[in-house]
Amino acid sequence: IILKAIDKDREQRYQGVNELKADLQRFLLHQPIEASPPTIRRQLTLFARRHRSFMAAAATVAATMVVAVAVSTSFGFTAQAEANARKVEQKRAQDINQFLREMLLLPDPERGEGPDLTVAEMLDHAAAQIDERLDDPMAEAGIHLTVSEAYDALGRFDDAQVHAQAAYDLYRVHAPAGSVEMVEALTALGRCEVRFGRFEEADDLLRDAIARGRRHLTVGHEATRTAMALLARSLAERGQYREARSLYEETLAMQMSVAGEDDPQTLTLKSNYAVFLERTGELDEAERLARELLEQRRRLFGDDHPSTLVSMNNLGGLLRSRGRYQEALAYLEQVVAARREVLPEGHPDTLTAMNNLGIVYQRLGRLEEARELASEVYSERQRMLGPSHVRTLTAGQNLARVMQAEDDLDGAEVLLRELVRVCRAEHGASEPGTLALSGDLGVLLLQRHRTEEAEAILREVFVEGSRVLPPDHWHVAKYETLLAMAMAQGEQFEEAESLMRHAESRLQELVGPGHPQTRYTRRQLVRLYEDLGRPEDAEAFRD
Repeated sequence: IILKAIDKDREQRYQGVNELKADLQRFLLHQPIEASPPTIRRQLTLFARRHRSFMAAAATVAATMVVAVAVSTSFGFTAQAEANARKVEQKRAQDINQFLREMLLLPDPERGEGPDLTVAEMLDHAAAQIDERLDDPMAEAGIHLTVSEAYDALGRFDDAQVHAQAAYDLYRVHAPAGSVEMVEALTALGRCEVRFGRFEEADDLLRDAIARGRRHLTVGHEATRTAMALLARSLAERGQYREARSLYEETLAMQMSVAGEDDPQTLTLKSNYAVFLERTGELDEAERLARELLEQRRRLFGDDHPSTLVSMNNLGGLLRSRGRYQEALAYLEQVVAARREVLPEGHPDTLTAMNNLGIVYQRLGRLEEARELASEVYSERQRMLGPSHVRTLTAGQNLARVMQAEDDLDGAEVLLRELVRVCRAEHGASEPGTLALSGDLGVLLLQRHRTEEAEAILREVFVEGSRVLPPDHWHVAKYETLLAMAMAQGEQFEEAESLMRHAESRLQELVGPGHPQTRYTRRQLVRLYEDLGRPEDAEAFRD
């Protein structure tokens, strides 16, 4: 029923809600269903009945399992050649289906697999069997790609990359350069690089995928759209907002025209675009879109579906950014509880929600709970990703901020210095993550009244940020604000005022008056003018 409902071919899906409802009713009454042959239905029924709790976790990767069975041919052959090609593709699809059924659906007691076998354990077993069980390199590549996507859904990014690379290596030899398969394999490798925070490498792979898709596939092909959406996300992570916006809007227009508003990929793309709008400070539009998405996903999937939880987490994070902490709290606590229940320990989605919730706890003064969550996220990301991954460093940064709020300044300084050292060594002194961590260290030193050391660090951050970041990246104005704060503490008031006024003006231009950084800079201007005994100037910058 699930596979029929999400089939890529519209004609193969249920043609309306009533058809789906009727099939579900037949299923509940143990009657034959329209969606699948009885033999497969029987296998799935037995499996589901034995593993009711398991099925919730399996839903996380279920969508990826269907990819390998959808195989297409786009060559202009003669009628006989087309018939032969269809036979090859049919045999390939049958081989893939048989492999998935045997490896992923039913535990085998002879392999020591009991009724409590996990998704990850079944996937590991399947991954180990690919080379042995399949003699068709194209089918083998398709399975590798599917397994890569499943590992990605489980948060096991190293394993995802291994299988994405295996798929690419096979397709490069056996598939045409402009085929759907090559575009999908390049996109899968690009997704892995995004996961690891290697955005330049991701950009190269994704631009290659997009170029091949535009040149060889039909206009607006799904594989091309997927690569475009992922490139937009990668560009946004690097602060290249203008190109990211253009690509998001182009991809979203394509997606809407081809698949419609309720298509799962449309919803995912709109979700990523809403996060982008939050990042660029367009908070009203971001919130409108986030609420619209949450209602759509609730209507289509229900409250506990992974996609609905993504929307709840994103809306909670947005409300947190807007300072509406009590509203954010209700969403984020629900998301964390639901994800802890159904996802594997240390899953990236759970950690992201925990991170957002921890920040809300900190803002609400619930520092003990904030410290507990921040410590767990940092520990899990160290374990899963290693100490130098960008997400690990960000988790450590958040923990240091909680420690700072608790007035554990010694502990926060030790942690921040270690994070700066690791980030500088692994990613370079001018990498955005290094600049952000160094900026936090400078602010901590200001709090400890070590003004000269703080000023030296913050001046370096501002100079390097101005050099390496795009001209329209708002972090440059943020670092200008931090340097101005150091100048003010050192009683260099004229330069401090000039820097801070310029930073405020740039923030108004780049991200608008509602962005948290714009408000922060305005508060610092108010404080500066109050210290200088200029209440009228201070009043002009009060929110």
